Amino acid sequence: MLIIKPINKFKTFKSDAAPFFFYLDIFPPNPTAFKSQKTKALLESIKLNPVMPLPMRVDRVFNGEKSVLIRPREPISFLFMDNLVATINPSRLLQHGIEKLIYFTEIRGFENFFTSLTIERAKKWWDSSRFLYAKLLHLEEDFSAFLKAYIQTLVKAKINDEDLIIAAKDYCQMISEICDKRIKENTILIETMQKEDNVKLYKEKRVTYKEKGKKVKKVHIYPELVDIDVFDLSKEGFFSTIE
Repeated sequence: MLIIKPINKFKTFKSDAAPFFFYLDIFPPNPTAFKSQKTKALLESIKLNPVMPLPMRVDRVFNGEKSVLIRPREPISFLFMDNLVATINPSRLLQHGIEKLIYFTEIRGFENFFTSLTIERAKKWWDSSRFLYAKLLHLEEDFSAFLKAYIQTLVKAKINDEDLIIAAKDYCQMISEICDKRIKENTILIETMQKEDNVKLYKEKRVTYKEKGKKVKKVHIYPELVDIDVFDLSKEGFFSTIE
């Protein structure tokens, strides 16, 4: 007798470190596009405080597999006046971000497998991921720049009672410029135990093919696979420090 086990996990690759970080979104999801009351309730919660994972690694959380959270190396702050400094609380950002990531995991998991995220898998993901660290300096700098842009535009506008729509447009423009710069440079700094190395983000390949009887030349872009070192800080005594 042939027994087919139901698929209740996302397909992942062991060689993928699955790095991601959290950023502050100004375009929260629209709950009205969904029929499920549970999904609507989760999206309403996300809408109130849209700290979003980027990329959205719901696959690792749902499977209970480790991923690498990119963190800024220094506190994120911005000086408004001589006596006024706005600072992002990293603990609160992380708390809200993980909460939203779990909500998205519940939504995507139920959409794909008609089953909910289990507490055991969520805990397994967090326990295996919380102390992992990869030295990705340029991505850490970009992450910090995202957060600083939010403070410089929307937080500043809120404090000074300025136009929030204009501030939101400025925020989007700053994020776009950060991303465009990284794409144009096509390089990130990777720090391993042996050395520092600038590696490519993607490679370009020129292809020629026929489309409607005409010869067409295009450039296809393919992501590069990059080797990184992932460190478990709990083995370096960090675990005992914060417990």
